[in-house]
Amino acid sequence: LVVLTFLLVANLPASFALVAPELNQKLVILGLGRVGNECAKAASDSFEQVVGTVRSSSGQKDDGILRVSLDEVEEHLNDASHVLWTIPLPKERDESLKGLIEKLESQQDKSRWTGMISTTGVYGNHDGAWVSEESPLLCTPESNAHLYVELEQRIMKMG
Repeated sequence: LVVLTFLLVANLPASFALVAPELNQKLVILGLGRVGNECAKAASDSFEQVVGTVRSSSGQKDDGILRVSLDEVEEHLNDASHVLWTIPLPKERDESLKGLIEKLESQQDKSRWTGMISTTGVYGNHDGAWVSEESPLLCTPESNAHLYVELEQRIMKMG
C-alpha cells in the first residue's frame, strides 16, 4: 500500500513505471476528478487499461480512459492489478464510501498494488504549527476528515 500526497502527483509517471513494470496490467482509479484524471493521464503509458469512476457519463473518451460509475466498478476491481483511491473528501459525511472499502476488503486476497491520495484535512487543527506526515491526526470524530482517517486505516490493513 502507498498513501500518496498531492505533491507526488507530478511524479506519478515515474512512480507508475515502478509499480507497473508489465504493460498488460489494469489500473482502477476510484475518483476520476481533477487529481484522479491527472493520475490517469500519467498512468496511461504504463498500463494496458486505465479505468476511472465518475458520477455520470460512463464510457470511453478520446483519452483512452474507461469511465464507469461506482455501481459498475466492482467488475473492474475483480481483475485490477492496481487500485488508486483519489476520491476527494466529501463536503458532507458520506458513509457510502465505506461500502467501496468493503468491496476492496472482500478482494483482499488478490495480490495487487493499492494506493491512496489522501488529504491534509486528516491532520485537523494544529493552531498554525507545521504539519508533517508524522503529525498527530487531530480531526474530530464527527468530521468528514475523520471518515477519511477510518478509510485510510482500513486501506492500510489491506497492504
